[in-house]
Amino acid sequence: MQGRVAGFVGWDLNVPVGSMRDFTENVSPLGIELQFRGFVLPNLSLGLSGEFVTFLDDRPRTVYQLENAAVRATTYNHIQTTSLRAMAHYYFLESGTVLPYVGPNIGINWSGFDAQAADLVFSDTPFSITFGGELGAVFSFDSTGPLFVANVRYSFAPAAEFRDVSDVQTVGLMLGVGI
Repeated sequence: MQGRVAGFVGWDLNVPVGSMRDFTENVSPLGIELQFRGFVLPNLSLGLSGEFVTFLDDRPRTVYQLENAAVRATTYNHIQTTSLRAMAHYYFLESGTVLPYVGPNIGINWSGFDAQAADLVFSDTPFSITFGGELGAVFSFDSTGPLFVANVRYSFAPAAEFRDVSDVQTVGLMLGVGI
């Protein structure tokens, strides 16, 4: 596929891990990703990726700690993350219907935290570097037809902090189609 440029749009399903699970433990099916890849060598592609994910978690009758007090109320915790990454993929095969790959990524992350308990609202929007790795495959059933992609990605944004969250970590599954 050397010399080919591909663009993908995909659905992201993300699982929060680490301290992020203390704030929102629900799996998020609310993610979308755009990717552009250029196949610079038979076994190597370089690309850019943009991702947007929303995590929602409603916790009934939770005690929410404040600096000098506590509030007992239903808590609504939401996180929205947006990432822009540069990525490289090494393909184990040069050609075929299924091209498995592995690769690192690095970029920037914006996380929007929102916590509501009773009439209290807490929010923050930290920026962080983000990095991680992914394992996946590109599927090409016809040389002139669409491409399909599936991957699993680990992402880590160490400076995205909010209350009990010391960093933003996710494991995501992306299923996409491209040309």
